[in-house]
Amino acid sequence: MGKKLSELDEDTTLTATDLLHIRGLDGIDKRITAANAILDLIAAQHQSIDGGYINTNDWTNRHLGSANITYDNLAGSFIVGEIVTEAISGNTGVVMSDSGTILVLRAVTGTGVFTNDREITGTDSGATADVDGNTKNVDTNFYHGFGMPLSKLLVEALVSTDGTDANSFELLDSAWGAGASYGIILYAIDNNNIKIQTGAAGITRLNDAGSANVIDTEDWYYKIKVYLMG
Repeated sequence: MGKKLSELDEDTTLTATDLLHIRGLDGIDKRITAANAILDLIAAQHQSIDGGYINTNDWTNRHLGSANITYDNLAGSFIVGEIVTEAISGNTGVVMSDSGTILVLRAVTGTGVFTNDREITGTDSGATADVDGNTKNVDTNFYHGFGMPLSKLLVEALVSTDGTDANSFELLDSAWGAGASYGIILYAIDNNNIKIQTGAAGITRLNDAGSANVIDTEDWYYKIKVYLMG
C-alpha cells in the first residue's frame, strides 16, 4: 500500500514507480506526475558537459579541447562551479577544475579567447588573477570529469562560423586524404579526459551543395559536448 501525499515530507525523493503507488492521486494526475518523474530520471542519467564556443584559426594537427586559462598574480581562491569573468571582453566560463595555476572552464561565452594580462574574477569567491598567455590556438584535452570510459560517453563536436548554434555544423569522425591528411578522430585520454585530434592538413566538410571544403585557417569556433550515457 502506498503513502498519501500528505504523509510525505519535503525532502522525500520519489521515483516513477513510487508515484504510481501513491494514494490520493487519481487518473490523469497520477499519469502526468509519473511521466514528469520519468523525464527527470532520464535527464539525471544523461548528464552533459558543454564546453562553449572556443575561437581558433588553426585547424591543422590540433588537439581541440577545453578552454584552459593559465594565470598568475592570484588573490584569493577560485571555487569549482563558479563563473569567472574576464575584464574588458566580458568573457565568462564556469570553473571545472583549478590546479593553482590553470583553470579549466566549461560553458564559455563571449569571444572564445582569453587574453594575456587581463584580469579574471570569480563571481562567488571574489578571487582575482591575471591571464598568463592567450588561449587562442592552444592545444588542450577536453575535461568532462565524469570518471567514465569512452564507451559510456557520447561526444558531439560542432564548428560554427560565428560562435552561434544558428551557423554551426557537426564534425563527424573521419581520417582520410589523397596525399594529405584531413579529418578528425576522437581519443580517450583517461576516464575524465578525451582528445579530438585534427588532421595535419586540417579538416573537411561537405557544404550544402555537396562539395568538399577544407578547413585549415578559417577564424571560426568549435564546441565540444560530452553526454554521460550511463
